[in-house]
Amino acid sequence: MLNEAKRYINKFKFLLTVSPFLLFSNLIDLQAYAQNKSNFDEISVTVQIVSINKTFILDALYSSDAKLYISVEELFQILKIPCLANKEADILSGFFENEKRLYEINFVTKQIKDDTKLYNCDKELIKDMGMIFLESSEFEKIFGLYLLFNFRELSIKLTSDFELPVKKIERLEKSRNNIQSNSFTQTLIDTTIRRDYHLFQYGTIDWSVMSTQVKNNPIESRYNFSLGSEILFGEANLFLNISDNYKQDPRLQQFTWRWVDNDKKIIRQMQLGNVNSNTISSIYAPVHGFSVSNTPTTLKIAKGEYIINDVTKPDWLVELYINNALINFTKADAAGYFTFRIPIIYGYTLMKLKFYGPMGEERSEERIINIPVSFMPPGNFEYKLNGGFLQDNNDSYVGRGEGRYGVNRNITIGGGIEYLSSSSYSNSISFVNTSILITPRLNLSSEYDHKVRTKVLLNYYLLSNVLFEINYIKYAKGQKAILFNYLEERKLGLIFPLHISNVYIGSRLSFKQNIYKNFTYNMAESMFSTTYHQFNVNLSAYANWIDNKSVYIYSAIALSFRLPKSLIFRPSSQFNVSNRELTSIKFELEKKVSKAGYGTVSYEKNINTNYKSFNISFKYDLNFAQANISVRNISQDISLMENIRGNLTFDAKNNRTFASQSSMVGRGGIAFIAYVDINQNGIYDPGEKKAKGLLVNVNGVGQPTYSNKDSILRVRGLEPFVYYNVELDDKDFEFITWRIKKKNYSILIDPNQFKTIEIPVTPVAEITGTILFDDDTIQKGKGRVAVIIYNKDGSIATKIISESDGYISYLGLLPGEYYAKIDPVQLERLQMGVKPVQLNFTIKAKEEGDVFNGLDFVLKNIKSK
Repeated sequence: MLNEAKRYINKFKFLLTVSPFLLFSNLIDLQAYAQNKSNFDEISVTVQIVSINKTFILDALYSSDAKLYISVEELFQILKIPCLANKEADILSGFFENEKRLYEINFVTKQIKDDTKLYNCDKELIKDMGMIFLESSEFEKIFGLYLLFNFRELSIKLTSDFELPVKKIERLEKSRNNIQSNSFTQTLIDTTIRRDYHLFQYGTIDWSVMSTQVKNNPIESRYNFSLGSEILFGEANLFLNISDNYKQDPRLQQFTWRWVDNDKKIIRQMQLGNVNSNTISSIYAPVHGFSVSNTPTTLKIAKGEYIINDVTKPDWLVELYINNALINFTKADAAGYFTFRIPIIYGYTLMKLKFYGPMGEERSEERIINIPVSFMPPGNFEYKLNGGFLQDNNDSYVGRGEGRYGVNRNITIGGGIEYLSSSSYSNSISFVNTSILITPRLNLSSEYDHKVRTKVLLNYYLLSNVLFEINYIKYAKGQKAILFNYLEERKLGLIFPLHISNVYIGSRLSFKQNIYKNFTYNMAESMFSTTYHQFNVNLSAYANWIDNKSVYIYSAIALSFRLPKSLIFRPSSQFNVSNRELTSIKFELEKKVSKAGYGTVSYEKNINTNYKSFNISFKYDLNFAQANISVRNISQDISLMENIRGNLTFDAKNNRTFASQSSMVGRGGIAFIAYVDINQNGIYDPGEKKAKGLLVNVNGVGQPTYSNKDSILRVRGLEPFVYYNVELDDKDFEFITWRIKKKNYSILIDPNQFKTIEIPVTPVAEITGTILFDDDTIQKGKGRVAVIIYNKDGSIATKIISESDGYISYLGLLPGEYYAKIDPVQLERLQMGVKPVQLNFTIKAKEEGDVFNGLDFVLKNIKSK
């Protein structure tokens, strides 16, 4: 409270100090002293970030010619915009919005570079106390940051034409904080948009062209096309692979048609074309056929957990999404190694990993995982049937039927039968399986395949972060269904962290045995990884041996150095521990050569085989595609490879086509059209204006893209047949009077197309007035008086409290008829009367919103009334 009072006293002193300058600035020319420290007053201003409704105090300089200067470094630090200063603190650099939009503020040359634009700022840049200050209006012109300064209140309202990093971080943290153990916290939905079904709807094309030239060999060119559409109410995808040097293989051409309706009970999914058979028998040819199931595409979670681990860049934040729901997040360790403990789910599920770098970088990738531990909700039964013909030139056909049933919360049983016509061992294989959650830290999964194998998997958490895993497989004697000649497989694994002083070390140990008829093959592995400042290291050791024979041991070490000038140096090597000799070395140097270009030079040598390889590659990200060229020299043979790939996506309803680098076949999108709904009928009528400035947050998706050509906000790359939670924000519209009634949507994505969502925006009114107290001698403003606004039917629309000077203001009334009264309970307590007793008024429907300024009341003591 003391600091707050002191701040307001300073504001008052400042107002007294600068008032004469403001009154006579038109008479006295002070421009020549603009850079003189004596012509600046140090002030504190309150900055409100409108998009997140947060305020903070920022020191600023106010000049005698009524200009405000803001510390760039302090402001960017608060907004979480990357900002690096050189040693002399006269050059600031970083990026806006994304890594491609670089900026540099150079106080020496008095220039600011934003992307490809250069601005001269001779008088707009000043330096004080070792910090660079920029005149407030320049933030808007150069960076798109709008600073609306209120001199009376010494406050700034800050808005932007892009998503501020501080808002993005808050959004991500909000999503992460909603994570609950084995459950999801859902936003309260007020609008649900279901699927639109079409007989035919064209959608998207992925394409790539690759050409390879090798000395003394013919040039080879390859063409890949993927076509995505909707046919007969289902997702239809066609994949074509063509080479000019080889005969076309029908097995490389694929077509799939998939129909999904999670609201059905008997059949929820159906697929035709290339299907995943997931058989016990070893099959090495594609299957053309069908698949039918009552399993929904939505994620189901049971008790218990499973661990997955992988590697990314050191210190990056990693988020795990399953079916586009945020499951968990973690930070990668020293060498980029990370581990996730995820809820146990069943079946094939889309898993997405999103990566966030320490400077705001963002990457994402997707992969299919199969978690062996399967559970069902109690009393639920699910089945899956599939079958078809193998493309193996033998007219073979395969079929499989399976089901699972949840006995209770901790036990699930299942089984089925599989048929393969070309099997030389047994045409049919029956199987049973079970999953048991013994304790919250211990789960057991097993399967018996008749006359083929028995599998057991045991996961046990010794501590909260220490996982011990046992995997055992025993194969039946003489079985030929699975093309292994093992008799048994035994695996042990241990994942555990190490802490030495303040250094964290990720650790993993594993041991595996393959039991053959006449010998046992043993393999052991250990991995340790850590980091220190700009230095990263990953150390691994491997050993294998047969029975009691000598052990062959080799190790590998990989280092990474972050060097100046955007250079990254990665040396690595392998060492034969058994023979005490170096077996291979590799060096790689990577540099970012432009905002969208990356160059890499690498050299590799295998000492035992005298294999040598030297490679130079360059990748450039275009707006519509990604191009790559590389030159490799292997044993005096030179090869050259060029590759370019991209995507075309069509928004059929809004007649637009988009080109990008990312694959979009099998995905969907949303096109948001915000319009000013003047007549409030919820329908986008002809002549109604589009509302610019809509902000959208789609769970698990990056920043949407806005098109200036058609004023439509689009989100791409969404999974079809999945509901996405969408939050709308109306704080950045062209007029503050534009409001959205329903802001939380649940939208089911249509395959291979944009789903158009029309968002009605209602212009609301601003009402103002005064509350005066009349004591028969003078009228003065009265604060803390409650004014109730009633709808025409008598229901309460809102309640307003007058300010200390009697001023009342409210923004948010919809068009319609209203009447206003002073709170009768408050009047009775104050023993006052009021004129008028009731004030009737009408809010008109206007595109920019109506204004009513006559909400005036006069209070009087009853005895003097």
